[in-house]
Parts: sequence; C-alpha cells; structure tokens
Amino acid sequence: MDNASGFTHSDDLLLSPMKRFAFLCLAFCLLTSGQVFADSPLEIRLVVAPGTPGAVKTPWGEDETVYCAKEPLLDHKAVAEATVLSIGAREPSWEVEVRFNERGKAAFAKATTDHKGEQFGVLSNGKLLVVARVMSPITSGTLRISGNLTKEEATDLAAVIQAAVPKAVNP
Repeated sequence: MDNASGFTHSDDLLLSPMKRFAFLCLAFCLLTSGQVFADSPLEIRLVVAPGTPGAVKTPWGEDETVYCAKEPLLDHKAVAEATVLSIGAREPSWEVEVRFNERGKAAFAKATTDHKGEQFGVLSNGKLLVVARVMSPITSGTLRISGNLTKEEATDLAAVIQAAVPKAVNP
C-alpha cells in the first residue's frame, strides 16, 4: 500500500536496526546543518529587496518573483486558527482572519511594530500564498488578510492556514 512518502509498505523495505540508526544519524546531521528536506507548513517572512544577504528567491504566481528573508518571523506553531469572514451585506468582500496563540501574538506584535510599512509574505511548504503590507502595528493577536479575495480564494487560503495549525495532543 502506498503512503504519502511514495514508498510501498513491504518487508523488503524494512531497515535493519543498524541501517535505521545510520539513516537517523544522517538525517540529524543534514537537518542540523541547515539543509532541511521539507519546508514548514506555514511561515510568515519579511519581504526584502533582491541582493539582501540571506534573501530567498520565491516564485509568486506565474511570472513574478518575490525575495523573502531566510528566517521566518513566525511559523505554524504561532497560529491558533484561521477563519473566513464576510464583510458587508449587499456585496460582501471576503477576508481571512488568522488568530495567533499567546506566543504568536507577542511575536507578531513585535514584528509588525518593527517592520511597519514593510511587506510580509505568508508561505506554506515554501509556496508563497499572499504578500501583505503592514499598515500599522498589530498587537491584538489577530491578522486580517483582505484585498479583492473571492469567497473561494478566502476559503482556500483559510483552509491551508488552518491545516498547518498544530493539533492538540491528548495524553
């Protein structure tokens, strides 16, 4: 039976304890040296100018490129939930509201205070989802992503963000 990693479950693919140990050591060395195989399910990064030290070239859309800071300001562990909002009765506009947990609230307040007027990129698994300009510090712990979103776009964006939110672990 195939799983998400593309491997097939069968006895001939099982690793011996020694091979498993060697594989884990290799994986640990690669991960701790900064060569990570998988991107984070959700990150908020500062958008920077091309040529900025550590800038990461990030495709956006079909023909645009945005440069993002290498280090994220926040990741999926800072998010509590994402929901879709309909604003207005006659011709509703659609927004995505992202609520941060306490750690995320403090980190996002600092980031938006330190980078007022600058742009942030929201990425999921290395893919740029949205770029937004910080108009003023956001200290409430809630981010609203707006700007000509259709209901479908807002729903899809909220679903991607919500899917990245860590699930509570019950003992």
